[in-house]
This record gives sequence, C-alpha cells and structure tokens, in this order.
Amino acid sequence: MDAKFLTATQRLLEMSLEGKSSLIIFDQLLADVINFTKAEFGFIGDVLHDGSVEPHIKIRAISNVTWDVASKNSYRPEVMELSNPDTLLGRALKSEHFYLTNNPTNAPLSVGLPYGHPTLRSFLGIPLKQGARTIGFLGLGNRDDGFDESVVKNLHYYLTVTRHLIQSMQEKDGLRTTRLSLEKRQATMRDGYGEVVGVIGAGHDITALRENESVLLKSAKLESLGQQARDIAHDFNNLLTIIRGNLRLLLDYDIVVKTDDLEDIINDALSAADKGAILNTQLSSLARKKILDANYVAVDKLLQDSLGLIANAIRGEAIVELNIASLTGGINIDRNLLENALINLAINARNTLQGNGKIILSCKRKLITRDESDLLNNIEPGSYVVISMEDNGVGIPEENRKKIFKPFFSAKEPSFGPVIDLSMIHDFVTKSGGAVDIRSELGKGTIVSLIFPAANDDERNHEAALKPREFKIKHGEQKTVLVVEDEPRVRRYTCRTFRSFGFNVLEAEDANRAMQMLKTHQQEVDLVFTDIILPGNTNGRDLAQHAIVKYPGLDVILTSGFDKVDVGSETQETHKLPIMKKPFSKEDLSIMLSNIMSR
Repeated sequence: MDAKFLTATQRLLEMSLEGKSSLIIFDQLLADVINFTKAEFGFIGDVLHDGSVEPHIKIRAISNVTWDVASKNSYRPEVMELSNPDTLLGRALKSEHFYLTNNPTNAPLSVGLPYGHPTLRSFLGIPLKQGARTIGFLGLGNRDDGFDESVVKNLHYYLTVTRHLIQSMQEKDGLRTTRLSLEKRQATMRDGYGEVVGVIGAGHDITALRENESVLLKSAKLESLGQQARDIAHDFNNLLTIIRGNLRLLLDYDIVVKTDDLEDIINDALSAADKGAILNTQLSSLARKKILDANYVAVDKLLQDSLGLIANAIRGEAIVELNIASLTGGINIDRNLLENALINLAINARNTLQGNGKIILSCKRKLITRDESDLLNNIEPGSYVVISMEDNGVGIPEENRKKIFKPFFSAKEPSFGPVIDLSMIHDFVTKSGGAVDIRSELGKGTIVSLIFPAANDDERNHEAALKPREFKIKHGEQKTVLVVEDEPRVRRYTCRTFRSFGFNVLEAEDANRAMQMLKTHQQEVDLVFTDIILPGNTNGRDLAQHAIVKYPGLDVILTSGFDKVDVGSETQETHKLPIMKKPFSKEDLSIMLSNIMSR
C-alpha cells in the first residue's frame, strides 16, 4: 500500500472516530476511490431487501458527473431500481465477488442505462457482503486503461472501510425504528362458536436487554475500527523499519563528511521515527484487547518521556506539570499500554477544564496496608508505585463515580467532545496486578491514580543485563542467513544489518523461492529470518515448519509488523520460535542473535 493510499485510509478512520456525518464520510470515501482507481465516475450505496422480487440500491454517495449534456445538470438519484436483473448493475449485484467489462456497449447485458447516461466505456461492480448477504455496492465507470482483477485487489482496504461503514449505518438506522423498551404480546379470545369476545395482552420490560444490545453494537463498531487500525499499523511498521533502521546504520558508517551537525540531523530524524513507533503502537491497540507485554520500566523516565505525547494530545489547551517524588523506583508493565492510558486520561481531564486549566502528572512510592487493599480491588498489601493525573476541572458527580468503569459510560453530551472509555484502562491496570482510585470534588477537580506493584532490585538488575550488545560472527567462522521478506526496502535494510554482523546473506521475496534456495544451499544456511505475512499460498510459519523438519539444526526467527499474528497454524516445532516485532533496530536484532546463535 503506497503512502498516498495509507494517508487516505487513515483520514477516513479519523473522520469516523471524530463523529463526522455519514454523508461527508461516504463522499470523501468515494472521492478517494475514484482518485485511486482513475475512474471517471462512481457510486456507493446500500443494497436494500424489502420483500420485492428484486433488491434495490439506496445511494450513499455518487460522483458529480454531468448527466444531461444539454442542461449540464448533475445526476444524483436517491434510489436505483433494479427492475431488470439482466443489466450490468443487476449482473454485478448477483456476482460472488465482482463483475467487470471493458466493452459494455457490446456486452449482451448492457441494456438498462437510463436516458442521458454518459457513454460507458468500462464498468466495475463490487457487491459488499456481510456473510452471505449483500449489504452494499460499489460501482465505477470509465477507467482509461480498463478494469482488471488487480484494481479490485488494490482496493482491499477501501472495500473493508466501505463495508464496515455501511454495516454501521444500517445498524444505526435499524435501531432508530425498531428499538423498544417494552415487548408486547397479545391474542384474541373466542367463544365456542368462534366469535371474538375479547383480547388478552401482556407486556414485558426489556429495557435492560436493549441496553445490553447497545453495548454489543458499540463493541462491534470498535472491533471493525480496530481491524482497520491494525491493517494501517502493519504498513506503518514496515515503513518505520526502513526509516529507523537505515538511519541507525548511517550513524555506524564512517562517512568522510560526517560532522556534529549531520549526527544531530540523523538523531532528530531518529527521535521523530521513535515517537512515530510509539504512536503506531497506540493506533494498533485501538478497540482491541491486547496481550500484556510486561517489562521493567523506570517510572520517572517514563513520565518525562510521556510529557511531549500528552502535550500533543491535549493540543496546548492546558498547562501540564510534572511532579516526581524521589526514590519512586520502577514497575513491570506494558510500557505502550501505560503511555496510552496516560494520554487518554489527559484527554478526559482536558474535556472537563474551564478557563485556566491545569493537569498535574505525579508519581510516588506507597506502602499499601491490608485495610487500604480492601478498598482497592483487594490487591495484595505491599509496596506500590502510584501514578496520578490531577486536574482542576468540573469534577465527577458522586452518582457517576461507581459507573465510570462500565464499558462506554459517558456523562458528557457529544457536543463537549469525546470521552475515552475508562473501562479499558481499568482492565489494563487490574491485569497488571494493580488498581485504579478516583477522587473527585464538584467544582474543584479530579485525581485519577493508577496503582502498580513496585518492581524489586533483582528485576532492575535483570533489565540492566539486557542492554544492547553488539553481535559479531567469531573470527574465522562462516555463517549464512536466508532473509525472506516481500517488501523490497525492508528486505534490503535487513540484509545490510546482517552483513554488518558478518553474515553471508541470501535473500528471497516469498516462501516458494526460499524453499528452492534452501534446497540449493542446504549445506550453507545456518539461519532463516522470515516475515510471517508473505504473498502466495505459503506463509512464514509454514516456511518455518518446512525448514525445521527438513533441515534439523537450522535456526529460524520470525518477524512481523502485526502486533498479534494469527496467520498460519502453529505446530509443536514453530510455536516457541522467537518473533522480532517490526519496527526493529540493529540493536534489537543484535540482542536476539546473541541469544539464538549462542545456544
């Protein structure tokens, strides 16, 4: 996916999260699709099934194409009737995946175009399905180079976004007309002659059921947004691997014209790329439950590093102060999820501020007693680190404090801005062995405290032992690695890095090519370094299984830009293989190689 496509997809995701109207989002989506495919015109619509013989299409967006040449009026129908299923549109709607033609005027199914329709030189119709049911449709016309399967393949991300948006809008419209708080049943009463003598009825309060349905619907929407975010994050991770990795290699090279200014330039770019990696991790965790990746973290340094991210998140709408107590120590935590939690708390705090707003971020060491632990989710008594976010906003009413950790709870009207779901923060903290404490006073502000078990000195020393160390092939040794990666720029960076360690390097763009090279160079290859997501029918895990079984003693490292990879079935041989998460640096790879190659 190229950068322009990636930017457009991200913009659509942001518009959806910001609550833009469906009309604006669908118009932008169609404009992006037409721009990407170079089609002349197109439309997006719902496919409605109302019991008639044939379904019809309710238009969500249609391009501004001149319809009547004489009047120069644009054609914007609200509904497209499909009374004749043997038209191009009807045939496309019934297709399993898509229907295209690059000579529609001579096609036997070209009848049915309304009077005044622009000359149709080529046509692509794609039904959008939810399971076996067609819920939407994308139609495109007149591409200079004609349409082919590659156009459909390259539209994958746009089709995913369109399907989720249509599904979301249909669910929203359906709820508006069918949601009731009372379920009613009634029956007529008849005498022995069959005559109606009365009616008996009963009502059942289903308010709680409807509220649960609302929560499930919102969860489904978040899941679909999360899938979009996950796909975007994967591509960003590949880009960040290329940028960060090559910049770090530049610092290692003996450049004749290397100056302090040049090093500063490279380090500034690296700093920006590192921040991009953090933001991308937050994007990939959107609306998705994540397995905790806990490591030792020095709390004072983490808070200092997070100040810039928090300031960017609240857009300068409040003063942010940092108050760190001495001897705070560290905690074992998923750093990315903690940073994400702090940013979300800061956004919530900003939304409560009026006038001269202030947010204070602080941390301290605290001994939790048995009596205190009973009030804090029954955590074990002991030494804890307390990270607090304090604001001088409007405060939280007492009746809302017990509800605040329920999924999707919000005491705000939409006009006041979004409120981050605190249930996800509460879930993350409790899974980390801690608790959340909220203290608030109306008109004075709120203090949200995240309480985590303090790490001991042994854990701190273990973390220090994992500092990056340069891996090098021993003098006189010959080691060969086979790098398998379909993205050429990532593959080139990875090969450069292995050569800097002293490896001989072979490279392949897919699993089939890698298997051929293993067969040819089976006596030479010591290590296979393969991406999990590969083109074709064989993925990286399948390749790893093949390599381990067929060539015993061969080391294998997997890599991926996805935070959690479900591609390929794990086997007894592959489930314990190390995974190098993208974006990875030379130092990251050095640590892993030291552990793998020294066994």
